[in-house]
This record gives sequence, structure tokens and C-alpha cells, in this order.
Amino acid sequence: MLAVGGHVLGEMGPRGVRLATGLAGGVGDSRQEMCGALSGGVMVIGGLYGRNSLTEDDRLALALATRYRERFLAELGTTQCGVLY
Repeated sequence: MLAVGGHVLGEMGPRGVRLATGLAGGVGDSRQEMCGALSGGVMVIGGLYGRNSLTEDDRLALALATRYRERFLAELGTTQCGVLY
């Protein structure tokens, strides 16, 4: 999220860094969960196309996140951090 997010979302400041910290190493550095690069990318998609309230349509953000995950999996063969690490 930090590598790409700043380019497309602008300055994220310290709070943006803190928000992404727990994603490192596959959620809490467990290396067992989804790769932080994948979850961070989904957060960037949300930052660009996500909804601002529960009443807004979120289909575009969800479709883009699905497509991103599919491409990530096709390119790398897994979404699990421990395998990619």
C-alpha cells in the first residue's frame, strides 16, 4: 500500500503507514495469511473507488479487487505470504 498508495492517493501521512503496518508479512508477520502486497493493493483500490457510506454502491471497488486478486494469483501462483517470502 505504501509503495503504490502514495503515487495514486497522494500523501498518506503517518496514519496511512500505521493502517498498513499489521498487513506486513501476511497479517501480523504470520507468513500464513494473505500477502501484504495483495491486501495493501486492495486497500489502494478502496482508497480510489471505495464507498464513503454504507448506502453507496461498492460494486466497482469489489470488482476491481476481485480482478486484482485473480491477476496476483495468476502471476505468482499463490496469495499466501509464506510461500512468496
